Amino acid sequence: TNVSPRDQTMPKDVYRRQHSRPATPVAEDIEQELGMDAGNNNQLESSSSFVAVTIPEKHTKEPRGGGMELQVIATLESNLGLAPNEPVDKPKSPKAQAPAKREKKEKKEKAPVAAAAPAEEQAEITKLDIRVGKIVNVWKHETADKLYCEEIDVGEDAPRQIASGLVKHYTLEQMQGRLVLVMCNLKARNLVGFKSHGMVLCAVATNADGSESVAFVEPPAGAVVGERVTYDGVTGGEPWTPAQVEKKKVLVSAGEGLVSDAEGVAKWNDHVMLTSAGPCTSPSIRSGILR
Repeated sequence: TNVSPRDQTMPKDVYRRQHSRPATPVAEDIEQELGMDAGNNNQLESSSSFVAVTIPEKHTKEPRGGGMELQVIATLESNLGLAPNEPVDKPKSPKAQAPAKREKKEKKEKAPVAAAAPAEEQAEITKLDIRVGKIVNVWKHETADKLYCEEIDVGEDAPRQIASGLVKHYTLEQMQGRLVLVMCNLKARNLVGFKSHGMVLCAVATNADGSESVAFVEPPAGAVVGERVTYDGVTGGEPWTPAQVEKKKVLVSAGEGLVSDAEGVAKWNDHVMLTSAGPCTSPSIRSGILR
């Protein structure tokens, strides 16, 4: 190897340090570098921290044809209990665990909302407020020859004043104290100057000569004054207000089914008209209409 001539001005010891070749480390030097006792390879086995061995960079040098460096490596491999040229497993660094993926919440299928059952349509007749009443006072209208003026107890604080065109069909004596049926949720009307707050229910039949026979629909004896009539097989409903009854013409629509049958029993569309004491009837007019 060519060595450049020493600069005469450079001290010898400095020159030697700069141009001298580093000594090749032996196995004992490397073990000492690693902090191991010379020749004690049990230290590696007993220490879990020593898994791989790397020769410090300052001691490594590119081998030139298998010189002293290879001998040192072979000696070190023997001390470590490794077969020649056996690769040393690098320690596997624990991988940082990826954060657990948040499980997607399964979308709960909404239970199909059951379609609301259509509200049962109220029977037309139940929109009318028909009650048992009792005529407590009656007189003839002052100017209208066909009208009676009545005071009828329907279970309220005071009797209702009602006008009826029944002069041709009943005497005053027949009217007084009689049990009748009264439509109570009709708008009040002025009849020849007399304000009428309802209407009594009667059965009507047309005679052969075209005239009409008219008779009261009678509650049975024992019916309670003020009780509202019901209909066999018909679910009850709250009566409508007088304004609703008039606007929707309930008296017309419900009245079409009101009849007396062949036995004189009052019915609405084949449903018997009832009180707490039994059915209402029209003894003198059978197969008639009720109005």
